[in-house]
Amino acid sequence: MPLDDQTLVRSLLEQHILQVLAGLAALPPLKTTLTVKADGAAYVVSITAIPGGVRAAAKLTACERDALVALSKATRRMTGSEILKAMDRVGVRWSEVTLWRSLSHLVKLGYIDNSKTAPQGYQLVASPLPSQHSA
Repeated sequence: MPLDDQTLVRSLLEQHILQVLAGLAALPPLKTTLTVKADGAAYVVSITAIPGGVRAAAKLTACERDALVALSKATRRMTGSEILKAMDRVGVRWSEVTLWRSLSHLVKLGYIDNSKTAPQGYQLVASPLPSQHSA
């Protein structure tokens, strides 16, 4: 009996999520959060991994963790204002000053970098963004 498209997509996503989580489990301690949202035929999968395990993640402020989540969903570098707007869209609200302080601390910790030259903005240090992959 043939499977419908939605079942095939869900199955494919489940396989890839399990592969990613298995790969993360093989690395040094990480604080990992998996979020899967299904809205009709659309699935949104977000995996946030913070190096250093639970102890390192506990040392981050709530705003720093929220900024990492926002950046983990980015497909390109984001300015501080764009990060603030992205967090606001999902109901997470911080003042500009608090976010700037958090971003500065995350840069010092080595979790993110901030390019002053084109393309400007913040990105996670872990891997290149999808828009930076060569064809």
